[in-house]
Amino acid sequence: MSDLNILRTAVGSLPSRGLIDALQEYGFSVVGADADPAAYGHHYLDKSAVVPKGEDPAFVDTVSEIVVDCNIDAILAGPEVELLALARQKAKLSSLGATVLCPDAKTVEVCADKRQTQLALAEAKIPIPDLYERESIEFPCIVKPRSGGGSTGVNVARSERELAMCAADLVDPIFQEYVQGPEYTVDVLSGVDGRPLSVVPRRRHSVESGKSVTGETVAREDIIEHCETISREFGLFGPSCIQCIEGPDGLRFIEINTRFGGGAVLSMHADESIMPNLERLIRGEQGVKSESFRDGLVMLRNYTELYTDRTEVWADHA
Repeated sequence: MSDLNILRTAVGSLPSRGLIDALQEYGFSVVGADADPAAYGHHYLDKSAVVPKGEDPAFVDTVSEIVVDCNIDAILAGPEVELLALARQKAKLSSLGATVLCPDAKTVEVCADKRQTQLALAEAKIPIPDLYERESIEFPCIVKPRSGGGSTGVNVARSERELAMCAADLVDPIFQEYVQGPEYTVDVLSGVDGRPLSVVPRRRHSVESGKSVTGETVAREDIIEHCETISREFGLFGPSCIQCIEGPDGLRFIEINTRFGGGAVLSMHADESIMPNLERLIRGEQGVKSESFRDGLVMLRNYTELYTDRTEVWADHA
């Protein structure tokens, strides 16, 4: 049983309840935060606060107040914009007693920028899809924004006409080789200096809006070895999810997200070392490398509803 308090942002995201439940079942006390007053977590958790959006200069100050008021020991952030804001203020939040469970700001910035991520992966000799310049595109190709998550703005273009349509609303889009094959998300928990503690690949059998709804853990040593290299080379810390696709020419790594992935609860059930190691990291201790995880564990997911009065959601009763 842990006596630690964790602040979890983005408690309105669809997978948020699974992570909240997993943290609470281990023994953590969870306090929520979300910019949306109608966020699910506000009404599921005993304590949860409406906060400014991550890009708002008041976001970190509001989080700091929650850290002090609720005796927060660690922060698990959600979207990239919040991760960036919190990573840049890790020292301030640490001085208040809260460990931000993400890498340093420079690493978070690289991972939040998909072009920089690809270049850094290539430098680490990790296989990636080809990146195209606008004038040398080969069809079909992937068109996607440099930042963002949940597959928002990611499309396949099969012609110049489709390319123009896909890129029309994107600022500085990325044009990437289209790789068709099984998709994997790898949940990684890293200690100090990027030391990989747990690496659990899971195949995404079914995905909706970028979220895994049917997944299966797979003991793929080749994927694990690549992700251990990524963890060390990038200096990851805390939870990350790394995405790759297996095409006709082998594995290609496409993204690194410096947070728990939406389907990370599957890995938590498969690897019993994740929660104890998370506690060790919060306490400033060395983690213990996982010995194994359950291969072939399948997660099936559906929606869960919560009902409350409108006066409990919107302060102005609008």
